[in-house]
Amino acid sequence: MLLLDGDLVLSSSGSTGAASRTSDSGRELVAALLESPGIRHAVDRLKVAPERRISAGQEGAPKHVYVFQREYATVDPARVEVNFVFLSKSSLLLSRQRAQLVGTDEATTCIGVVIRNNKTGMTSVSHMDFPEIVEGGIKQMLELLGDDNAPFDVHLIGGFADASTKVVRSSGKKHIKQEGYSYPLCCKIVEVLHKSQLQFHLRSFCVLENNTKSDSFGNALPIIGGFVVETSSGVVIPATFDMDSRCPDEVVRRIRVSVSSYDPTWQGRLLETYDTQDDVFQIAPACWMPDWADIASSLNQLSDSEVLLRCSTSPAAEPPHFVENERRIWKYLIDNPDWEETFPKHKPRVFHRASAGSWSSTAGCPFGASCHFLHNFPGGYQAVSKMTNLGGPPVPAPPGRMPMGPGGPDGPPSPAVKTRMCNKYNTAEGCKWGSKCHFAHGERELGKPLQMDNPMGPPPMGPGPNGHFMPPPMPFPDMVPPSTFGASATAKISVDASLAGAIIGKGGTNTKHISRVTGAKLAIRDNEADPNHKNIELEGTFDQIKHASAMVTELIVRISGKPPPQAKNNPGRGPGSHAGGPGSNFKTKLCENFNKGSCTFGDRCHFAHGEGELRKPAAA
Repeated sequence: MLLLDGDLVLSSSGSTGAASRTSDSGRELVAALLESPGIRHAVDRLKVAPERRISAGQEGAPKHVYVFQREYATVDPARVEVNFVFLSKSSLLLSRQRAQLVGTDEATTCIGVVIRNNKTGMTSVSHMDFPEIVEGGIKQMLELLGDDNAPFDVHLIGGFADASTKVVRSSGKKHIKQEGYSYPLCCKIVEVLHKSQLQFHLRSFCVLENNTKSDSFGNALPIIGGFVVETSSGVVIPATFDMDSRCPDEVVRRIRVSVSSYDPTWQGRLLETYDTQDDVFQIAPACWMPDWADIASSLNQLSDSEVLLRCSTSPAAEPPHFVENERRIWKYLIDNPDWEETFPKHKPRVFHRASAGSWSSTAGCPFGASCHFLHNFPGGYQAVSKMTNLGGPPVPAPPGRMPMGPGGPDGPPSPAVKTRMCNKYNTAEGCKWGSKCHFAHGERELGKPLQMDNPMGPPPMGPGPNGHFMPPPMPFPDMVPPSTFGASATAKISVDASLAGAIIGKGGTNTKHISRVTGAKLAIRDNEADPNHKNIELEGTFDQIKHASAMVTELIVRISGKPPPQAKNNPGRGPGSHAGGPGSNFKTKLCENFNKGSCTFGDRCHFAHGEGELRKPAAA
């Protein structure tokens, strides 16, 4: 429920019960709040507060978390970063508060939402842009705030009176219709908060008419477009962020806003960004089709004024750097048409905070956030060397280099990661080296560490020197091998034959991209029942089928502009899995060579590598 000065907010009709909690309650509540003297007084105090400018890299500046459009971040002010440095006979403890500010800006027709737990001080900030994400987004914010019985403080800031009033006549009656972006968004937010059983105390309502001014040409503009929240006190301050302070990964996060509208993974949800437990930015993955590069190239040909008119919901209200930011997005998409180069293996991009408040990526380490070694340290290498020398001269930092593995007898050492594709893997005979191959079996393995063999030969099976059993080396657990025929599921999607060429793409670009990303097999064949249709046949594991089907459906919708077709799933009925088929004995017997530690086929072996892979033989 929505409370103002401790009392339940009344709609403009004066009702508070179920009658006020209908689809019209949002409009009625907004009208009542705009007329509230208490709200106006709070808005006036916020307007006269000096605007704070947030810049990155300033010495002694408080650490902040920046939230982009359609993102949210939850910050716990009680979290303190603790580092232990172990010396020869003592240890040094370093502690510091993590994020002290969290905020957003560039909220023209969007609305910044602040929800703060009064008991714990945990604060969640989101940048809402469309009504469709409000209900799910507020649920995401509350999941991390904890303590459902606690009262919450709420601030709504941003959005202005961009709506125009239009008279609509229907059924002989005259209706007043509000057009625009800020108004329906604000109504939806207020409605969702009011319907909840939790207590939300509205502290700021700086939106719509309360946040509107006019320029010399009579264009409506927002008064406050950005703010920060002090995590320790909950005080909200008007703010703007320099371009270098909207970090980390600014351009990629801006791209996610655009592509997430077409990604079914993010339907009705805010984009995940920040992990307050570890003070780490985890930029959750998003994918885009290769033809986005062509779209970006076309848009980049527009003049600045055309960019404003075509890409903005409020051209007159946009900040000066709006066009520049759009062109930076398009340049990135042109240079990186394959989303998997940005999000390898569909993993998030992880950034840790460095000592000066800047962010460092773990992308250079193949183990990422799971690495057992530090990826940053307050003060850097020089600080560590001074402490470990106990006041002596600093030790020079070691030269950066790629970890190397053993090479040939007379040649240079070979890289310890897979840097090139194997030219035998996709052939009919396959690669005889299996998981031991020094080349990548698919793009997912590029950059993966090699399985280095012991120069004295493979480790023997049986008890090791410490008495524990030593199994043979196993493949990496997070490696997803491409599907092979004889997998556990198939699916068919029927489409109009005229769309087949566009779905395949020039030179098979689209279908190859989907197969490479998902690991599923994809083929387009004739429809036996209807010559005017084609069948898109997918084959792979259930997860691969689900991922590939979503990408195919998105592609079809974008090409045809029609509702997506339905896929027909056939679990366990692939060409090699039905009874009597060529793959009916797949993984039904144990591999003798595997038990000896000498199977060279790896994941491509047709025999089971252990009891866990055994399948029951198909009935005759």
